[in-house]
Amino acid sequence: MKNLITRMDDFGSAFAADGAIFQAIKKGDYVKNVSCMAVAPYIEKDAKELEELRKKKSICIGLHATLNSEWEKIDYHSILNPKEISSLVDEKGKFAMHPMLFEKRMPKTIECIREISAQLDKLTTFGLTVEYIDTHMLPDAVVPGLKEALTEFARKKGLIDQRWFYTFAQEHQPVLDGSESLEKDAEAYNKWFEGFEEGKQYINILHPAKYSEETKLFYNQVLTGNRVACQREAEQQLSNSGKLEEFCESLEIKRIKYTEAAPQGDTTLSAAMNF
Repeated sequence: MKNLITRMDDFGSAFAADGAIFQAIKKGDYVKNVSCMAVAPYIEKDAKELEELRKKKSICIGLHATLNSEWEKIDYHSILNPKEISSLVDEKGKFAMHPMLFEKRMPKTIECIREISAQLDKLTTFGLTVEYIDTHMLPDAVVPGLKEALTEFARKKGLIDQRWFYTFAQEHQPVLDGSESLEKDAEAYNKWFEGFEEGKQYINILHPAKYSEETKLFYNQVLTGNRVACQREAEQQLSNSGKLEEFCESLEIKRIKYTEAAPQGDTTLSAAMNF
């Protein structure tokens, strides 16, 4: 048997994203973990339904700790007052665009943890049962001491720390850009799964969202909105097709939650290289 942590990220970031994730959970049995953005615009609106699905479908919910705001039209602002975490956000509470920009103005680790703690409190206030923590765009690979502080924070809060559970196959998971048919995308995933080794544990992270004017707002100087929308539409089509479950069954790949996963050692750097 081969184990596969199946995770969908950025819950709360858009109506189109939440809808695609809900559909995947309701229709199939592929997704086992959902990472939630406490600072995102739709998290409060859709939290109750996600918690209900957690109970019905036995999925694992995590905090997708967010310390950057990468899009030009969609802003992520801190939960805390900007004056409390001035090294991390601007005077309006907006995060830097990318964790790599922290190298020019490095935030204080203690302020990062304060904000992450506030984000966790926000999710629990919305009624979500949070069992693990991961990070959006891996600031823990950039900020000195943050990964160790996160591990200690997770221990105190009784959460699973994702940095010990990342496992990547030798081949990178297929990148879906919307230029291929569903059949071609499915074929790429089947080939990827076939490369899994017996007794190993892997991870598949998806960001599904339905193509819409809303998802086209996810753009910046590097990525166009149409490109991002096409990528996420391709992921939602595949994740809602039933093909991933079919492949896993035929290849004896068990989809697992973080609560069922085995620690793999500190894999923060390998995670950074894979994204």
